[in-house]
Amino acid sequence: MRVAGLRTSIPEGATCASACSYLFFAGADRSAEGRLGVHQIATSTDSLSAGQVTLGDIFKAFEDFGVPTSVISRMMRTPADSMYLFDPDEMERLGLLGPVPGAAPEPVTVPEPSPEPAPEPEQVAEPAPQPVAPVAPPQPVEETEIAAADPTPVAPPGSVDAEGLGTETNALEPTVAACFDAALPWANDFGWAGIRSKQIQTATAIPKCETARAKAPENDWVTISLARALGEAGQDARAVSLYEPIANAGNPYAKGSLGVFYLNGRGVGKNQSKAYRLFIEAAAQGNATANFALAVINAFPSHTIANDPQAAIDHAFEALAAGEDQSPQIYRDMRKFPHAVRVGVQRRLQREGFYSGGLDGSFGPASWAAARLLALSRQAEG
Repeated sequence: MRVAGLRTSIPEGATCASACSYLFFAGADRSAEGRLGVHQIATSTDSLSAGQVTLGDIFKAFEDFGVPTSVISRMMRTPADSMYLFDPDEMERLGLLGPVPGAAPEPVTVPEPSPEPAPEPEQVAEPAPQPVAPVAPPQPVEETEIAAADPTPVAPPGSVDAEGLGTETNALEPTVAACFDAALPWANDFGWAGIRSKQIQTATAIPKCETARAKAPENDWVTISLARALGEAGQDARAVSLYEPIANAGNPYAKGSLGVFYLNGRGVGKNQSKAYRLFIEAAAQGNATANFALAVINAFPSHTIANDPQAAIDHAFEALAAGEDQSPQIYRDMRKFPHAVRVGVQRRLQREGFYSGGLDGSFGPASWAAARLLALSRQAEG
């Protein structure tokens, strides 16, 4: 359908659910007046291997079709005997309607290519790292500077569906919705599109989230969205003051973000010990930012808080397991880690049955396919 340039449409009053959704996503141009439904896959056996192969095929197809990761997350979180229904407004918000740019990429070749020199560093986090000359593994690589990422929020207790979202329509109070549209962490598991930190228009986002916070002061994700916008605007001290109580109450996203401020001395006295403690606590709760931070801290000798190569491997592995939507930094910058860390991660992937290639540290197509399959497997486990 994609190759032929066919258009897919869901008529008003109709529902396209389960396997039908794959046909809808395959369209080169999509429209909908009716509803779209997704749920977990169901296989004829309990074989983990068979399920992984199926998930890998679905992941590759969705990547080719330009399906956002928030849809995959929602699918993986809905039991096979249930159905998550998107309405047209939500589909529009998630970018599922209209012409789909591009086509399926050319297939990659396996086995892995031979190791290549480390690429020129790009902006790794917020702020960007110092540039280094390209080197070939296993020579040391310049450390990656840590900054707040955009991991998937965890639903606050007592909500209908994270932040009071309805299980089908995902409706929010308008002022809260306006704040979320302007500054909510971009990768989330409750159907809201979110926004990347560098795309936040602070002059608009800050007043919108101030209004929403006055309306819903108990909503932690409104406060987190406001703190993100303030941090992006350079109002670090106030951002810290908003993150601190939410972090102290146990929110792992706030802990991970607050750790970055303490690590880099932004808006607060530089305190690497406190940053490390916050990262450890947040990582134990599955926070992707914290796992990435701990991987960097332990991988590069210039960080004096800790230097444990095995810990670097373990935290890098957990950051990859969170998935590209929750942990974009590790997926962008894995090849900037020291050679020994990359080999260690390949060995973990091999030991857990996701990778069968060489332990060469090159982190080519087969390694990335294994990492994405790991992430999908974790999502399927719930």
